[in-house]
Amino acid sequence: MKFSNSLSLLDSYFAQVPNEVGFSGAHVLLVVGFGILVFLSLVYIGMPLLILKITRLKKHPEITSFDPNKIPAPLDASLDYFESQEKRLENLEFEYVTDVFIRDMAAASRMLGQLWFHTESCTGLLLIHAYAMNNGNITLTSQSVEFSSSFNNGFLVDTSNTKDFGVFPPHPKKIQHSMFWVQNIEKIYQLHQAICQDVMLNATPVNDLDEKYNGDGIEWIRAGIEKEYNDNLKSGFLKETADGEEYRFSVIGAFILTWKSIFPWKQFRFMKMRSKILSKLRDLNVQLN
Repeated sequence: MKFSNSLSLLDSYFAQVPNEVGFSGAHVLLVVGFGILVFLSLVYIGMPLLILKITRLKKHPEITSFDPNKIPAPLDASLDYFESQEKRLENLEFEYVTDVFIRDMAAASRMLGQLWFHTESCTGLLLIHAYAMNNGNITLTSQSVEFSSSFNNGFLVDTSNTKDFGVFPPHPKKIQHSMFWVQNIEKIYQLHQAICQDVMLNATPVNDLDEKYNGDGIEWIRAGIEKEYNDNLKSGFLKETADGEEYRFSVIGAFILTWKSIFPWKQFRFMKMRSKILSKLRDLNVQLN
């Protein structure tokens, strides 16, 4: 009898084990699922709200030239980068215009650059060394090139290799491409020229640098930044602050900025840009040298 009772107890115990394991598994899944939901909420909702609250863009950022001899040691890499491109730009018949320093366009962000210009094609080129300041330390450095050509029908062709090619839809008359996976400046310029040739079927390039700004590269760059801000303001992605000195992101602007800058939308954006460029090269029948 005792043996039978023992078997009955064992049978009862093992009969309950699957239910107990099932309950524990469901409980773990529930906790994990809740944790993932909280994390996604913080990223996809919390970050845009934080950006909405604290991020400000200066309406008129400080843009000046700089003395290369007075650049602090941590930024030597920018000068090395500029020097490494100098001969290549001269071979492409670009002429040096000015050194550029943009301070605090957004909080803690900085940019050292060099502006070059190709008079015959009316094309400006900006060599960019961007970085951020964090407690006196230089972080988040990146280097890129950006070609820009304006036309008499209002179109602007912008071709670069930056990974930060903008999360907001460009103005309808801005033709924007970024070969973010290419470092060769000649190939980037070749794509830019091909797109410009296509635009020139219905328009003529204009030399805004000389005709509008009397060769003042700083003012030429300032005007480009302000136009970009105005376009995003009109599109509803930015709003002016109460004092009129800065811009802040709108609700939709903050959410688009965040979502398109993180996984998986960032990767989709890169894939879309790469596909767009490869398709453009096929359409224009261009083989990059």
